[in-house]
Amino acid sequence: MNKRFFLQFILAISAVFVASTLVFAQGAPLPPKGDHDKDGLKNYEDPNPYNNDTDGDGLEDGDDPFPTSVDGDGDGRTDKEEVDSRKDKDKSKRSDPENPDSDKDCVKDGSDEAPNDPDRDGDGIPDGPDNHPDDPDHDGDGHIDGDDPNPNHPTPGDLDAPGLDPDGDGQKNDEGYWDQDGRWVPPDPDDDDDNIPDWDDPFPYDPDHDNDGLPDGYDPNPNASDYDMDGVPDGSDPNPTSEDNDNDGVYDKADVDDNNPDSDGDGVRDGEDWAPLNPDRDQDGLLDGEDPYPDRPDGDKDGLPDPEDPDPRRPDADGDGTKDPDDSKPMDPTVGGKKDK
Repeated sequence: MNKRFFLQFILAISAVFVASTLVFAQGAPLPPKGDHDKDGLKNYEDPNPYNNDTDGDGLEDGDDPFPTSVDGDGDGRTDKEEVDSRKDKDKSKRSDPENPDSDKDCVKDGSDEAPNDPDRDGDGIPDGPDNHPDDPDHDGDGHIDGDDPNPNHPTPGDLDAPGLDPDGDGQKNDEGYWDQDGRWVPPDPDDDDDNIPDWDDPFPYDPDHDNDGLPDGYDPNPNASDYDMDGVPDGSDPNPTSEDNDNDGVYDKADVDDNNPDSDGDGVRDGEDWAPLNPDRDQDGLLDGEDPYPDRPDGDKDGLPDPEDPDPRRPDADGDGTKDPDDSKPMDPTVGGKKDK
């Protein structure tokens, strides 16, 4: 008899264990402050609390700056490669997983041989606009390219400077002269009207060298058509020096509206909004920014939709022992509740 009872007890315990495991695996509510998948993120902030590497890039979500994207900053290097690069003994090889151009040289990290060194050859020209990023003096004239007015042709100095008379005809440069290329330079100090004086302009006859729609003198970098690398040419970019024009936490290239920080007008910035074009994710009539539970139409599970609930965070708003739907006055603890009967 005792043996039979013991076997029945073991079978009952096993059934409870299996049932609870199935319920838990099927997505039963998890404790918000727990860490079910042990990835370093609390369940409430984890994009997938049942998977410690949501995007499958080899980084646990707690160590991944973009746990739902393999290459969060879109620079061509995976988040794991960039996180691992922090340990590289060659500091020039390190890169920031949250910055597509870690050294700000106008070359994305994935295409940059030295993503943490903006000027590999030390010639004073960032690698992006430098046509010869590994040759500091391309024409071999003794002037490094950053200080050379014509880095593709040997010259002892800037013969176009005002006040000089390079052709010896008695007319100084600012009075008109034949330049070193055999072209007549009239007294106009800015031939291409790009707001850069000819003597300081490496392209005095080309007003928009990078063809981005901005004259060189107004261009943050006349050798790079998209200075902030946000996917918008500088001439069409309202803020060409910022990769996030509206400061919503989303790079312009990926932003649904780079001039509006809250594209759906729900009170949540696009960078923090899981659905930046859906102002009411749970369709309960409350905008996500006003909804304490934007993914549940009945946040406190008391049977009242959030818009009709006096306190959508508490099933018994007045604390009188009666849930709000059954309480004639859910905000008055002295009326309609169990405690006042």
